[in-house]
Amino acid sequence: MFPIFARFFESKQNDDNKITKTNNELSLKKWCERNGLEKHFTKLTTDLGFKTVDSLISLDANDLKEVAQELNLKFGSKGEFLAACQKERDKRNQQKKDENKANRKDCDDKWEEKGDVLQQEKEIKETKEITTIILGVTGAGKSSLINLFYVWSKGIKKVENIDEVLISTKFHQGKEGKNVEINAKDQSKSQTMECTIYKFTMDYGSTRYILNFMDTPGLGDVDGIEKDDEHISKILDTVSKTPELNAIVLMINGSDPRVSDRLKYVITKLMGIIPNMAQQNLLVLLSNVCLKPNLDVKTILNLDIPAHHIIYMDNLIFTIDCKVEPQPTIEEANFAYSKSKDKLKKVLEIASTMKISKTSGFVELKQQRDSFKHEIHQLRAKYETLMEHQERLQTFMNELLKDDMTKTTLNVQKTKKTKTIHRQAV
Repeated sequence: MFPIFARFFESKQNDDNKITKTNNELSLKKWCERNGLEKHFTKLTTDLGFKTVDSLISLDANDLKEVAQELNLKFGSKGEFLAACQKERDKRNQQKKDENKANRKDCDDKWEEKGDVLQQEKEIKETKEITTIILGVTGAGKSSLINLFYVWSKGIKKVENIDEVLISTKFHQGKEGKNVEINAKDQSKSQTMECTIYKFTMDYGSTRYILNFMDTPGLGDVDGIEKDDEHISKILDTVSKTPELNAIVLMINGSDPRVSDRLKYVITKLMGIIPNMAQQNLLVLLSNVCLKPNLDVKTILNLDIPAHHIIYMDNLIFTIDCKVEPQPTIEEANFAYSKSKDKLKKVLEIASTMKISKTSGFVELKQQRDSFKHEIHQLRAKYETLMEHQERLQTFMNELLKDDMTKTTLNVQKTKKTKTIHRQAV
């Protein structure tokens, strides 16, 4: 088998064997005949291991060029081969897009998830409003968590059917063109620069929830401590304008292999802005975790938090482009999405039972922080004034010393002149 595709086919072959041809799917042999490649069919299937058209066109441009080279296609034939693959890929993508629109319309009219509680036809018996603030380290996935709740609330079953999110990501457009993510490719910087409250409804069981998520800037990015202090001020200012909170979600990247100094610094900063009275409403969510987190929360937080308030999940479904990813990757993403929804249910259930916490503690913290900053500003101003006085005093002393030295020099010269005159007189 061609070496470059060995890894691809290890994960692909089992799925290819299960593919059932439909009226809309061409067999690889017929596709080769239609594109003048019938003499290369044997090599494609026997030597290179391709079984379907999908397995061929799912390769990227560079891999397709190497396939063409392996088939010994000359320049003109090579171009026709690549063009045929691209044409077929565009056709499949358009078909999938049309199917997604049709499926989405069906979901909007009347959708039901088997084994889930999102059922539009189920009678709504009560309405609850939940307000949650999401805090965390830069790149932990705060915005992704909100997007997960949003696509779940829309009844979307498969990741390939996601055509819109609430907050723009690398591969998905945000609702109404909103884009609060600065640069989704650079996770060393906080993607969310302002505190933003997102509000939407979701039917869960017999309850209609009005969800308010407060997305906040991440701490600990490459812009340094001053930027973190600026973000903390924004967080406290926004929370102080919100009368009540149900839950405080602290997000940490659970895949980190160790507790770094940066993580300790960020956690200390974040815990410092959560009042003692609100810590009972704290949920710790470890992101990017499939089975078991690498981090032990007890080594990070100096807090006796209930075990069921520690949740971990894999929220990476927004990092892939379903238009170009192979089917095994999409199926894996769908499995992760299904598991994530189980975790979202847990978050929702816990948050809905939490006692509502007044944000007066946050207001007091903000007032204390503002007062402290004011005192620091005054001390800095006094310090600068003292430094100015000291500089003027030093200048005066230097001038005085200079005058004394001048007088001393004149006296010495006068004494020498007097002695000279006296000797001449003698």
